[in-house]
Amino acid sequence: MKINSQELSKLENLIDDLPEVYQSIYLHGELIREGVRANDFERLEVIRNYIKPKQTILDIGSNVGFFTINLAKLFPQNVFISIEKQYPYARLQQALIKLEGVNNVILIHSEVTTEWLYKATQACVYFDVTLLLSVLHHIPDAENFLTELNEISKSFIIELPHPDESRVCGKDILKKQLTLEKISQFKPVFIKMSYEAATHCDTDLKRSFYYADSPNYARESIFPYIGYPLQPRNYFLKTDAEGLIIHKSHLNQDIRTVPGVLLSDVAQIGEILVPNYETCNQKIEAEFDRLEKLDNVADIRPWNILLTAEGLQFIDYQYTQDLDNHLKFSKNRDLDFIKNYFNLIFNVHTQPQIIIDGVFFQLYKTGIARVWRSLLEEWANTEFTNHILVLNRANTAPKINGIRYLTIPPYDYNNTAADKKMLQHICDEQEAKLFISTYYTSPITTPSVFMAYDMIPEVMGWDLNHPMWKEKHQAIQNASGYISISENTAHDLARYFDNIALESVTVAHCGVSNTFSPAQAELVNAFQNKYGIHKPYFLVVGGGSGYKNSILFFRAFSQLTTSHGFDIISTGAGSMLEPEYRAYTSGSAIHTLQLSDEELAIAYSGAVALVYPSKYEGFGMPVVEAMACGCPVITCPNASIPEVAGDAVIYVQEDDVDALANAMCEVQKPIVRNALITAGLAQAQKFSWTKMAGTVSKALIDATLLSLNLKDINLIIFPDWSQSEEELGLELQEIIQALATHPESEKISLLIYTANITTEDAEIFLSSVAMNLLMEDLDITDTINISLIDKLGDIQWRYLLPLIDGRIILINEDETALAEARVTEIPIYQLDSAIKNIQATFPRLSLTTD
Repeated sequence: MKINSQELSKLENLIDDLPEVYQSIYLHGELIREGVRANDFERLEVIRNYIKPKQTILDIGSNVGFFTINLAKLFPQNVFISIEKQYPYARLQQALIKLEGVNNVILIHSEVTTEWLYKATQACVYFDVTLLLSVLHHIPDAENFLTELNEISKSFIIELPHPDESRVCGKDILKKQLTLEKISQFKPVFIKMSYEAATHCDTDLKRSFYYADSPNYARESIFPYIGYPLQPRNYFLKTDAEGLIIHKSHLNQDIRTVPGVLLSDVAQIGEILVPNYETCNQKIEAEFDRLEKLDNVADIRPWNILLTAEGLQFIDYQYTQDLDNHLKFSKNRDLDFIKNYFNLIFNVHTQPQIIIDGVFFQLYKTGIARVWRSLLEEWANTEFTNHILVLNRANTAPKINGIRYLTIPPYDYNNTAADKKMLQHICDEQEAKLFISTYYTSPITTPSVFMAYDMIPEVMGWDLNHPMWKEKHQAIQNASGYISISENTAHDLARYFDNIALESVTVAHCGVSNTFSPAQAELVNAFQNKYGIHKPYFLVVGGGSGYKNSILFFRAFSQLTTSHGFDIISTGAGSMLEPEYRAYTSGSAIHTLQLSDEELAIAYSGAVALVYPSKYEGFGMPVVEAMACGCPVITCPNASIPEVAGDAVIYVQEDDVDALANAMCEVQKPIVRNALITAGLAQAQKFSWTKMAGTVSKALIDATLLSLNLKDINLIIFPDWSQSEEELGLELQEIIQALATHPESEKISLLIYTANITTEDAEIFLSSVAMNLLMEDLDITDTINISLIDKLGDIQWRYLLPLIDGRIILINEDETALAEARVTEIPIYQLDSAIKNIQATFPRLSLTTD
């Protein structure tokens, strides 16, 4: 079969994104790119001899799917479950499965965990054969993994590297957990094949192949599927020459199964890439139409859906007398339930979709991680959660119920170009309208919003050629919207990047969680006893040298005549202190502690004061947390700190040792201390994660509308694109001409709804209208702005409608589109009245003249 050049180009791009071309890549039998293992077909011939028709095959660590795809073509009646945890390989395999046209493969982007295997052993999960081709030595707990897998798989085909291979990883696993003596114990039949595969790195070493089988496979289970919500029941699984039989003890009934897997079982492994949402959705509707014609049908739930070689089908749907009456089939109810389930497992959610790259969770555990975790926790129980997908770098993001995740490879500063391509592919795949990173990553073309935490490298004159700061500046330059965690950081962003208007930056102040509140005296005493703190103490956060300026504290501390009566707690990132600092603390203990939020709140509550002489802050989280705990704060009036602390702290200059020493004495006076505590508690109340989450979510939704280029006056029309081109063209021409010739046309934006026509067709249509106007000597290029509106989500309409000044009624108007857009609350105008008196109708025009 001839390979389409466009298809080949897409494949080549996906191949170029692979960390390594391990398996050779073929399409329709033609070699596209040779892999480092150049003996794939040789190994395939060996493996196929152990596969029989009408089997269910599990391929763990399937790479680009060479064996899965070729075996699927050789055995079209079999079902193949292909598992690949590395996203670049899974993505390429997804494309190859589609291009090869194989329909009997289920591809899952994830890894099979021992936890999932354990749950599967309690249910009726079963595989005839599991392929374990050079994969077991990558599993840290390989022995326990095989123990659990042994319960649900009748046979294994194992390929193991030689432990002395120069490039092989997992040498200890091979030598200790995967010895021949150990792996031969799992199945009654264990055969070392005569065939040995050449390695890709050591010509004198070979990789061994083994076949293990349970000829009389039988086991018990207590649940029909993983996550069964009712009481355990007794099931007995056994095989014969024709396949698997499940005996239901409570019904004394034997069920002959067909090759396949329950959708709800494998969906718990990870993200299903094949079959896709559209394929499953179409099949579901056909199945529901079939069931509607049958009698005695029970309710349909995800565990009734079997993925087979013929596609998706329903099983075990017979209504029996032992079931409650409400468990009878209801097409509308059950179809809604299944479609909602599909939306969940296939990541199909309400538009607009916003991708959040959780890369910071991979890189650091500092304050920015606290910000994003808090935002996600706030969004988890709101409508906004339906619009976000968090990219989970190497499973480092916090797991928060209600938040959707997509696991992707870790970030590498040495491979940023490939990372951008991967992010762009994900944005395209998810139809994302917007991207925001927790730390400076960015896709290639999808619009992005930049979150500014601080401008420390720029202000402090750091080396901006460092890869981290180069990525930061590239993300700033590529962004279409900006959010800052303080007014000061917003000003600094606009100051260092003169193409960014200050008014375009949304300020979203950080919050403070309820964890940070005054602690009871007993908790403070217990905390001090735990860490051996026997004196009153000052607290410093993020100590060490640099812009945190902790040296000022230690110099001031040494001037206290009573310094020996105090201890010091240093905590937070960078809390390891320079050795010379200890010269200032003779007679006092320095406790360098890494504290949980709960213990940090207690530490604040018991401190004499937080001393925070920072030269620059993007926000100043320790200041607001200390105030919330009733801890007096001494700090410097630099950057964002006055914005956060207000008048509730004692300020000293960043180089004034005497002033700080005096402040540390002053804060011990009850009248001063009590006033600071009261003022600090009130000031901290101004900051909340709920408020920040609302501000950020609004800014992100607003950013999805930036492409509309809204002006002072925004009008909207809903053309019926199915009408005569001539009639509709003349009507649009009249509207555009009237607005374009208005004296202040450059302040008008005309929004044209195009959800029922392709963007390309709408642009061609409007180009012909513009050409007709040009022939009448009217060039509309520098007049009104015309923006096309595709389908928007409900949340986007809610944000957009208050900014629309009116709808111009058309003769050729799309009534269906009007109903979908829910624009009944905006003013409506006939064209003639609106145009004749546009300045009176929209008085804002007259207010914006110079």
